[in-house]
Amino acid sequence: MAADEVYGGRACRMTIREVGYSYVIAVKSDHRVHAPAGTG
Repeated sequence: MAADEVYGGRACRMTIREVGYSYVIAVKSDHRVHAPAGTG
């Protein structure tokens, strides 16, 4: 499943996770993404 923050958002991501689908969320190329230590 693919989405972006305009059409996706938190509720969309939570629903996708609940049904067990894999997903990708698109962000702008200059958007900083912060991941917890040890996850990347």
